[in-house]
Amino acid sequence: MAVNIEIIAVGKIKESYLKNGIKEYQKRLSPYCKLQILEVAEEKAPENLSEKEMAQVLEREGNRILGKINPTSFVIPLCIEGQALSS
Repeated sequence: MAVNIEIIAVGKIKESYLKNGIKEYQKRLSPYCKLQILEVAEEKAPENLSEKEMAQVLEREGNRILGKINPTSFVIPLCIEGQALSS
């Protein structure tokens, strides 16, 4: 049975090189799993936010992400500020 992998991304993937890379990895991984990219809307916010406003923006985006997650799914959260691991 093939594994389903869903990547939930905040915002629209606009750059063509990223779209091409995603297609390439989907093709390479297709014998092993079904890879799907789900995009949730990015919260509109002004440039300079207070900490409280930023927390509200992140909470609304987080709720959108949670709305896409199946309760029986295994979840691995990733963050751009997170620690990079070597292979």
